[in-house]
Amino acid sequence: MLPLTWEDDGVLFLGTRYLLEYYLRKEIYSSFVDHNTSIAGLELWFKNQYRYYIGNVMLPSIMLVILCYVTLYFDINDFNDRIMVSLTSLLVLVTFFTDTSQSIPKTAYFKLIDVWFMSLMFEDFFVILSIVYVEYVHRRTLPGSFIRVQPADFKAEAPNPAAPSPDVKRLNRHLRTAFTCSLTLVLLIFIPIGSYSLNVNYHEMSNAEAEKEEEEEV
Repeated sequence: MLPLTWEDDGVLFLGTRYLLEYYLRKEIYSSFVDHNTSIAGLELWFKNQYRYYIGNVMLPSIMLVILCYVTLYFDINDFNDRIMVSLTSLLVLVTFFTDTSQSIPKTAYFKLIDVWFMSLMFEDFFVILSIVYVEYVHRRTLPGSFIRVQPADFKAEAPNPAAPSPDVKRLNRHLRTAFTCSLTLVLLIFIPIGSYSLNVNYHEMSNAEAEKEEEEEV
């Protein structure tokens, strides 16, 4: 139930205007008669609290993607840790996206927050594919199973057959560079778009509010 009170020809909201995700900018009361029926309407104007989304949605999600990206710096022979950390990052990100989608208004079109999460999930997904591909190339470059027979007094250290070849190291290095560029590109695209959207919505709401006040004065 909304805590409202009458004020002149309108109403005044008595509760807190700062909600978790929105700020109540204005409340407008209107009444008219239609076919001998009195109708009263209440219009509430909300503004997004963008700081909530930055601190509780965008920062944790980008941290998960960075955590997945860091697995490319793990030892190439440590495939289990590389794949487990990246998979866990993707699963947590998908769960985070599901929880966030349930807490915001549902629309028939893609919102900016949806595109943000989808971009990060694709980033994680391709990192996982890259780790699997590096492991595949690494295993193909390993020599076949063999038994090395050495004299009892042989002191030399045999080469490690599991060491990644220079080609595998080069591939992993190129993938790190590629994902660094792609993640930077995502941030460079979304930060200006997000700032522009906030400014446009604010100016549109301000213009609509000014037009509404002019109509009321007339």
